[in-house]
This record gives sequence, structure tokens and C-alpha cells, in this order.
Amino acid sequence: MGDKETGLIGEEEMKKMSYLKAVVGMKMILFGAGRRICLGIGLTMLYLEYYVANMMNEFEWKEVEGDE
Repeated sequence: MGDKETGLIGEEEMKKMSYLKAVVGMKMILFGAGRRICLGIGLTMLYLEYYVANMMNEFEWKEVEGDE
């Protein structure tokens, strides 16, 4: 990559940095995060509804004996 004098880091240092954890205080942005809302939320919700409906349809439902 380069040397310290040019401001670039070496390969070994880069490998170490790739395993560092995220900065404390950094949080995930959810779908409805204000003006940066996910543009694909409508399609995502459609696929989620389809996925859950298919799971419910394919699941084998049985009544538990002795349970009212």
C-alpha cells in the first residue's frame, strides 16, 4: 500500500483493522429512519407478507391432545 510517510497503511495493519469492532455509539438505521427511509420498503413488505403466508400454508398444524 505505501509507507507511513505518505499516510497510507501497510497490508498487515489493514488486516488487523478489518477485524476491529464498530465504533461505540454507531447504530443501525432501520427502514423508517426519517428522510433516509429505504426506498424498497414497499417491495420488502410485499415479499415479507408473501414469505410468511407461504410458511403458514406449508406448516403442518396439529392440535395438541388434552389442550383446550
